[in-house]
Parts: sequence; C-alpha cells; structure tokens
Amino acid sequence: MNIILTALYSACFSAFIDFCFNEGMIFEWYYKRLLKIDHLLISKPLGLCIYCMSSWVFIGLFSFEVLEKCDLRQFAFELFCGLGINFIFVKIYTKYLS
Repeated sequence: MNIILTALYSACFSAFIDFCFNEGMIFEWYYKRLLKIDHLLISKPLGLCIYCMSSWVFIGLFSFEVLEKCDLRQFAFELFCGLGINFIFVKIYTKYLS
C-alpha cells in the first residue's frame, strides 16, 4: 500500500510541477532554460519529460521511506513495482487530465 501512495504522490507532484512550467506560471523561466539545454541528457529528468522527471521524484521519495529497512532485495522489487505504478498514474494524467 505504501508503494501505491508514494507512486500517486510523486505522480501528482510531477503533474503539478509540469503545470507550473506553462506560460505565465512560476516555473516558466526554468522550463525555458531547460529548452535551451535540450541537447543534454540531463534536461529530460530535470523537467522536459514528465515521465522521466516523475520517475526520479518517485525514486527520491521511495528511497527516504524504504532505506530504513535496509533489505536490498525487497528495496529493488518494491522500487521497480512502484516505478511501474508511477508510470501508470502519469500516463492516466497525460491522457485524461491534461
């Protein structure tokens, strides 16, 4: 259950940040700078691709929650399951809500 909530939180947060990249919003300047460095590999995880950004947001949030357990096999399994769930939530957002 924790994985699903973390995936939902990270997908919602990424959707919010993506919305803030629109013209006239608070992070418009940041998005324009990302467009200038579009040729670099780092630009997509930093915000140009909502799927890439959301995955890294999930990894960060999930790591804080699970690293207390210190079970690496369970961590890896839950991480990849959560990334899949996060992708599904972001896909739903981009298809139906944007």
